[in-house]
Amino acid sequence: MSLLFSPLTLPSPRGGLTLPNRIVIAPMCQYSAINGEATDWHLMHWGNLLNGGAALLTIEATAVVPEGRITPACLGLWDERTERALADTLQRARQLAPHTAVCIQLAHAGRPPARCRGRAHSCCPKNRAAGKPLGHRPSPICPPSRHPPP
Repeated sequence: MSLLFSPLTLPSPRGGLTLPNRIVIAPMCQYSAINGEATDWHLMHWGNLLNGGAALLTIEATAVVPEGRITPACLGLWDERTERALADTLQRARQLAPHTAVCIQLAHAGRPPARCRGRAHSCCPKNRAAGKPLGHRPSPICPPSRHPPP
């Protein structure tokens, strides 16, 4: 018999969290934030996920500093403005759904910081040849890559 729909208690020094089932939604980057702030896109996305019957929703990778985002459109939590936007949007989504535990994936993408959407980044030889900035690095030399430059 499957245990998927049986309760699961996650232990904690402050007291455990008992989930009604073992379905957990993994974090999914939406690349839909504006200046790190959650938007109505997040409201609809989270509202739909909270209504899906999972016991735990994990909010997408959320940058702790603007320079640590994967892309400029990543969700953030680095000042009162981004905190307020995230809290307000999540509170509105939770009003539209049954009680569901929510956690967040805090993130820092490391260096170099994002300069554009998608897979291209500031260390790409094409971007460097175009004079685009390399970002915050201790050296202007790109890290080694297992992939040859295009």
